[in-house]
Amino acid sequence: MANVLIGGIPGFYLYFIRSSTFKAGDPSSDEQQPFNPIVESTGIKMPERIYDLITPVSDLYPQIEVDKNLEPSTITFKCYFREPFLMLTIFNYKGMPSQWTGTSDTITANFSNRDDIDNNIGVQLRLPDPSGGANPVDLLFDGGKIVEYRWVGEAQGAVMEEIDIKFSEITQSTQAVNIDDGFDDGAFNLASPSLDGGWGLWNTNLFSTGIVVLLTKDVTVTIGDSPPPGLTIQSWKLAIPVPHAMEFVASAFVAGIIYEEVRGPWLLELSGKLVDNQAVSEAVATLATKSKATAKLEYDASPLSKYFQFTNSILKNIDGLSIPEAGKPIDVTYIYEGAGASVLTYSWTGSEATDPESHIEHTNIP
Repeated sequence: MANVLIGGIPGFYLYFIRSSTFKAGDPSSDEQQPFNPIVESTGIKMPERIYDLITPVSDLYPQIEVDKNLEPSTITFKCYFREPFLMLTIFNYKGMPSQWTGTSDTITANFSNRDDIDNNIGVQLRLPDPSGGANPVDLLFDGGKIVEYRWVGEAQGAVMEEIDIKFSEITQSTQAVNIDDGFDDGAFNLASPSLDGGWGLWNTNLFSTGIVVLLTKDVTVTIGDSPPPGLTIQSWKLAIPVPHAMEFVASAFVAGIIYEEVRGPWLLELSGKLVDNQAVSEAVATLATKSKATAKLEYDASPLSKYFQFTNSILKNIDGLSIPEAGKPIDVTYIYEGAGASVLTYSWTGSEATDPESHIEHTNIP
């Protein structure tokens, strides 16, 4: 673990909500949930208004506007990874104990069935008035679905998550943050105005305080229970595409139909160095055999385990093979892809007293 200071702007807050109905997010009644500490996000892009301009024959400039729709917009949030709650919404099934014990409990997420779909994600944001006045920007992003999730580990750094969320609409809405105790680090807390919340901090047995996040060095990467052949890993990226289409109905300008498109393929990029001729031979041999194995990224393995994995991974390509300068290793990237019938799983096993039941759409497992 490392100490990472997270700064803040007095009066700023950000949180997400889940709901069972598309475009029905209500921050006043839906469970307010914290993001992991955000490093940056892409610019806030308002939905683009699409309309036709019509030019009558009597004019040389269009005179008539015909509204068509408001295009959905996608925002990318980049966070220090700590808690799995927002990430879990990409999965259709989440299983957890019917009675949370606080000791060695397990949460499992995959696409094995469609019992636990989060049909809507909303994000409430407040940007305080930079002049110190009473005119903050309050926005509700609603009709949201994650369309890609990336788990990224850079050498000598912290593990990041990059979350692409597509929203069908953005409106002005005000609802102060009030996150359940035991789930956040209190970074937004103010007595006046009353704000109670912060960045995600639930698994305190692993992340003891709000200045601790997961480090890349604490994640173990294996292919078929072994290190990737011939490669010394320096960085990695797991990409999980879960695209969703949003379409329009005749009665509204805002997208009213949403459906899942083909998921994946899952991709794992491992970047590092080949250090000798034997390593090059091992890499080329692996590429040629088209052998399949389970790709796994595991953290907190002892005494409890938390991991992403996907089955039927194939070494699809090796980027960067070259003739190096004398005495220098070869920088390469192995690209593993989830081949046919690959199964993606996230599993969390840990000891944490605070029951997360209300923060996960799930199936109770005896």
